[in-house]
Amino acid sequence: MHVLLTGSSGFIGSKLLIKLLSENISVELLSRHNHKNLKTTIIDFDNLNNFNDLYIDKSIDVVLHLAGYAHDVKGKNSKYYNLNTLSTISLAKKCLESRVKKFIFVSSIKAANYNNSNQNQINSRDLYAKGKRESELGILEVAKNSSMQVVILRPALIYGPNVKGNLELMLSGIKNGWFPPLPNMNDCHSMVHIDDVVLTLLKLTNQTENIDGKIFCITDGVKYSARDIYNILRSVCNKPKIRWTMPKFMFNLASFLHPAIKRKINKLFQNECYDYSEMDAIEFFPTKQLKDINETNI
Repeated sequence: MHVLLTGSSGFIGSKLLIKLLSENISVELLSRHNHKNLKTTIIDFDNLNNFNDLYIDKSIDVVLHLAGYAHDVKGKNSKYYNLNTLSTISLAKKCLESRVKKFIFVSSIKAANYNNSNQNQINSRDLYAKGKRESELGILEVAKNSSMQVVILRPALIYGPNVKGNLELMLSGIKNGWFPPLPNMNDCHSMVHIDDVVLTLLKLTNQTENIDGKIFCITDGVKYSARDIYNILRSVCNKPKIRWTMPKFMFNLASFLHPAIKRKINKLFQNECYDYSEMDAIEFFPTKQLKDINETNI
């Protein structure tokens, strides 16, 4: 099997690359930077003109597309929209021209909120989720009535060793004693370990049945509250349990200090729970939970 991988330097991509190579799968890269040991086609996904001359070798069986900005920035005219949406659709078109057998796109579980339903609709200003959903619809349209299989994976919030973003911030705050104990609320969060994301992508790479045109949401099967996450991470950091909590109104007051603080606080307590029953089709079973954040088998 011959695989083309994008986003190989990212949190998921770097682990996936290790796993693919350990399985003796032939891999080449589409990347901004040359890899000293692997064939690499240099491309800047921000610049859509680069796709005019992009050549994908006809020996490629599977494309794993992970490249993209991880967080919402600006609007449709920004580099963000070019990279997360337009370049994804452009790449799918090139793959179709080169008769790639399978195109696997790592989207986001937030895109589930943009299905054609009034249920769980999210704020239209969440350009990250909206852009991911547009990407999904675009590549499904590209591959319609063709022999190229399209598979979409929507991971929940990913954790694992050397995690970045808000989880990294919370871990750092707990370790250094400044992150306040979160109140017990009725919030709910879905998450997934990086190892399970990588193992699922490997399974989708190898499997051909029951996957074409499918969208799979992936979580570890646990519904965490913000307080659960806080307690688990305290345990991971070998910090003793504490029974008191910071009242919610204190967080509400802090949210007035700066819009960035308000966004982070809102994210802490908003509900983001999802079902992963679609994964039954490929016999996916989570192997890790948040308590295993610092463990990896890859």
